Amino acid sequence: FGLAFAAAGYMRGYITVTTLTPFYILYGKAHMGKSKTCQLIASLQGNPIKGKGNNIDWNTTMIGFHKFLANNNHGVLVVDELDNLFLKNNIAHAATMIMDITNGGGRAYSDQYRNTYQGESWNNSVIASTNLRIEDVAGGTMKEQALFTRLMQIDVEDSVLHNYTGGQYRLEELTQIMNENYGHFYPKAIEQIKAKGKEYKARLKELFNELTSDIKLVDLQN
Repeated sequence: FGLAFAAAGYMRGYITVTTLTPFYILYGKAHMGKSKTCQLIASLQGNPIKGKGNNIDWNTTMIGFHKFLANNNHGVLVVDELDNLFLKNNIAHAATMIMDITNGGGRAYSDQYRNTYQGESWNNSVIASTNLRIEDVAGGTMKEQALFTRLMQIDVEDSVLHNYTGGQYRLEELTQIMNENYGHFYPKAIEQIKAKGKEYKARLKELFNELTSDIKLVDLQN
């Protein structure tokens, strides 16, 4: 599903259903494959190594985070250990920060001399891993409920994710393949959007109307 979320993210510049920047978050304890999943998704576009391409981690500064978001506008940004990124940058109000990110940035700010600057802006999709659930980082805030309408959180220990067995021994092979052979999906995605963009747009509109008009689905969202 994470791969599908990423693939759809490359259509953000062509099909604008929402101006929000949604988060797909894989959370849970260490050594369960969260970072490797992030690398796999990042390899769709470019070099999966952290700090290269569109894959960053907790060592990034918040200014750098915003730059990466803006540089990957209408695309996908992968963030490993998002919760540690907030902690490292002393972000006490993580909920407010995530709300700002999902709103697309663009906030004006002033320096010590009262000069005003326009902040970076973006409209894309973020795929992230965390050790903690976002509510454990940002819970108890007034914006908590609004925050969760912009997030999709998947527990890495969910049994559904572990139906397939026997592939663990291929982990080293997969890592080698990703490090040597990456970035092929992105140009093909652009080709498909150019060739079938109108068809995709019409279908997405149908799905969006169904999601917002079907009383059963609306109840689930509420």
